[in-house]
Amino acid sequence: MTKTVQNEEKDKPGRACFVVGPIGQSGSETRRRADWLFKGVIIPTFTKHFEDFKVTRADTISSPGMIDVQLIDMLFEADLVIVDMSETNANAFYEMGIRHALSKPVVHMYARDTKIPFDVAPHRAIEFSIDQFDELELASAALKSAVTEAIKPGFTVVNPVTRALGVKKLETTATPEMQLLWDEIAELRRLVSDQNVLSPSRRLRVASKNLEVRINPLVYRPETDIRTVVAATSPTHGVWCQVYQEDTSIFIALPSDTPDDEIKVVADALRQVVGIVNVWARY
Repeated sequence: MTKTVQNEEKDKPGRACFVVGPIGQSGSETRRRADWLFKGVIIPTFTKHFEDFKVTRADTISSPGMIDVQLIDMLFEADLVIVDMSETNANAFYEMGIRHALSKPVVHMYARDTKIPFDVAPHRAIEFSIDQFDELELASAALKSAVTEAIKPGFTVVNPVTRALGVKKLETTATPEMQLLWDEIAELRRLVSDQNVLSPSRRLRVASKNLEVRINPLVYRPETDIRTVVAATSPTHGVWCQVYQEDTSIFIALPSDTPDDEIKVVADALRQVVGIVNVWARY
């Protein structure tokens, strides 16, 4: 570059992009990664694709005044904020929270191997690495796409704060029908997140007499009633069976007192069903 980053930014009129994240002391690994992200990914991307933006990081603010006040002003006023969530830096997450509360556009980024907190993880973020030059180019391409989307007119900001506010508004303004639907959704979410709700394969490990059925999805008919086949060949015990499907496997849980010879009869009957490749006992 023939100009410093500061001079490049100073010469750019128009909209503002503010970058927050861990910066670290000069010479530290944190600073090295932060500089690679800022100077190797963010600045080149905006220079090439978003020339009307002035890109600023907290340590590049040259205006006189208290840095914390200027930082908050930038969080409020910037057209776009890029948050580097690497190292789950407390200051960066505090600043991200302020921006989220404003319901203004944010692009999230993080260094590879960073464990993102659960409440932020569902939101799209750009992974980057400074280990290879090609990886910087990939991060730059992803950043270009994210910025293009975030600055579109009418872009809807979605983050943990806006979601919480939306839920609160729904709770106070929903019709009885909407509230019933919301309650059903909330119950489904509780069931999905409940550690006591077992996956099909885990349920089978808990049961005593189980069969695993492998199917050929190109031949197997989805409307096939596996329960009917099991019940017909094991009238006493098969009527109590539970059936679960995971991809190309069907798991059948039978009562623990089902005789082994009856299990064999059920397995033989299942092998005659079109599309079933094989059947194994899993107990």
